[in-house]
Amino acid sequence: MNSLTLRTKSCVRSIEHWLSRRLGHSSVTLAFRAMPWLQTARASLDAHDAHYRIEKALDEERQYIQRQWGLDAQNAPGFALGPLVEHHPGVRALAVDIGAGTGWVAGWLARQFELVHAIEPSRAAVTIAKRILAASNIEWHVGMAEDMLARLTLPSPALFVTGCVLSHLRDSETRTICRLVSQKAPRGSLLCFAECWGEEHHQPIWHVRSQDWWRSALPGWQLEFLSCNIEVPGRYKGIHGVKSS
Repeated sequence: MNSLTLRTKSCVRSIEHWLSRRLGHSSVTLAFRAMPWLQTARASLDAHDAHYRIEKALDEERQYIQRQWGLDAQNAPGFALGPLVEHHPGVRALAVDIGAGTGWVAGWLARQFELVHAIEPSRAAVTIAKRILAASNIEWHVGMAEDMLARLTLPSPALFVTGCVLSHLRDSETRTICRLVSQKAPRGSLLCFAECWGEEHHQPIWHVRSQDWWRSALPGWQLEFLSCNIEVPGRYKGIHGVKSS
């Protein structure tokens, strides 16, 4: 989860609480359930990109990356990227970071893999990443994940990573990304999705999907759902997978 994710969730909750005090909880709940269907394809991207265009973005992101590395955030519950990589030493050639932001995950992956494909729709974020990260084995792809994944050729098993990216996207975009991941992933590939799962819940730019939803979106993967509780009981974060067919 990046710093923008935390601010977005906080903002949405503040709006929901403010409206609840004035309109009543039941009315606001119904409204928020309907609002995700009004979410446009660019809503998440516009909020995401705007963050990286502010004047202090470079300094903020440099501090954020150093903090994440210092905390060994790759090992955090709900992500557990480090343990997954360690458990599969045969997958070390290729990694794909979907929604890489300014690259704290890509930078960590670059120390573990021969080549990292970092996909990021915000050119402003990539510009910052290149100023912060010194790794020469990160190949940046600026564009929407659906377009960039379609262009990739992966000759050997790869690791696919998302850091709370798909939880911001609508079902349609998320299904397309999952389908492309499955199409591009050779057998034996891994996935580490720091995404929400559990009791279905939808609000603007924040979506929790059931285990059955994820299984249907990722056929051919043996999935493990991590039990990292978030927000309220019944909602969790973290999905690992191995491509079995």
